[in-house]
Amino acid sequence: MILTTIPGIGYFSALLIYAEIGDINRFPNSKKLCSYAGLVPTVRQSGNRVIRGRITKEGNGLLR
Repeated sequence: MILTTIPGIGYFSALLIYAEIGDINRFPNSKKLCSYAGLVPTVRQSGNRVIRGRITKEGNGLLR
């Protein structure tokens, strides 16, 4: 499995990722996949001021 070539990803982690994501082709780009997993920062903005915070924790908790 190609996921196991990533440092820190073992056999069982790779199986979990594969099971939760399913067909990778359903995501048009990597940003959509990261958003699905909840690994994108929160963004608060008002006028010209943009504040980026911690990850959103929305989305699939098992992938996060």
